[in-house]
Amino acid sequence: MNRALYGLRAPPKLWNEFLTEILLSAGWEQSLVDAGVFFKGSSALLVHVDDIIVSGECSDVNKIFALLRDKLLLKEQPSLMREGETTVMLGRTIRRCNGGRFTIEGDCKLIDLSVDELGLANAKSVVTPSTAESTEEGVPLEAKDHEAYRRHVGRLLYISADRVDVQFVAKTLARKLSSPTSLDWLSLKRVVRYLRARRVLRYVIDNTVDDLQNVKIWVDADWASCRRTRRSTSGGIIAAGSSILTHYNRTQSTVALSSCESELHSLVTGINELIFVCNLIREMGFTVKTLCAMSDNKAAIDNLARLGVGKLKHVSLRSLHLQELCRRKLVVVRKVPGGDNWTDVLTKAVSTAVLNKLLSAMALEMPGWNKNEEDEEEELNEAE
Repeated sequence: MNRALYGLRAPPKLWNEFLTEILLSAGWEQSLVDAGVFFKGSSALLVHVDDIIVSGECSDVNKIFALLRDKLLLKEQPSLMREGETTVMLGRTIRRCNGGRFTIEGDCKLIDLSVDELGLANAKSVVTPSTAESTEEGVPLEAKDHEAYRRHVGRLLYISADRVDVQFVAKTLARKLSSPTSLDWLSLKRVVRYLRARRVLRYVIDNTVDDLQNVKIWVDADWASCRRTRRSTSGGIIAAGSSILTHYNRTQSTVALSSCESELHSLVTGINELIFVCNLIREMGFTVKTLCAMSDNKAAIDNLARLGVGKLKHVSLRSLHLQELCRRKLVVVRKVPGGDNWTDVLTKAVSTAVLNKLLSAMALEMPGWNKNEEDEEEELNEAE
């Protein structure tokens, strides 16, 4: 480490090897699924570059902190031993609540920065982050506005990691970074106005052992949603009970020829993500039962229930792999009504009523939100 020069490729690898050697020598075991996770008995340690968080028995936690203090220069955050205590990890505020619950809240300072720089402190609020994509062509942004667009979208991408409600619009705006238009600029301002009105969204972590043994993934796809490329959007939410563990939103890499194909693509991607999470849960010492995926597309579910590729020969590799998992009962895919599919918020612009309904079904705290407020702009757009 003394010979590692900051800014080069070698130092991150050397730092990782140095820290890993310290932890392994102290009796911790490195996860086979995620190299940044370590276990020792019932204790777990998570490393993100040079940020470390430890959970477990007090004796294990005290020992590893004493060892790290001896080897490293530490800047320690408050512990979460008692109800009401808070700590910060990667800009996220983690709070211990009553009954063993925890809440995780993103950094709202980034929202305030964008509100001030865009001059939206007194602008009218909106209660949905996006509207349906316009068919009109916007005017390309000037160099100054283009630079500002990139800066604000970068912030939005960071914010969206802790905001399931804005991840779809963040992905949509990020795909326009190379050549944004005036319409994209308006969409950016809209989502910032939304975040200013609905500033705080807390994820509630309140799981039982049964919840961890029956982790589910909610998947959805919006077929050919991109008007420019006609590629579909996939979304997924992995949850234990009603508590969100992780979520994602991606543009599919190929053009789907049918809604069934796009939903099948989304299911395969979702099951892969679920397998990763379940393997990590197993390493923690829990027994995971059958993997369960929730989808609202009957055609895709029926395809997985049959043998062979049928008419979907061009997606045979994806389909047959998941068919085999379903046949062996390692994966169960269940039908969920379209209006109750959580991942609608990750694949398309939804109405105020749908957004509030789906967010209310998840374990989220939304202080200061007025769920009865209607989006006047949205009603006007629908009328037009």
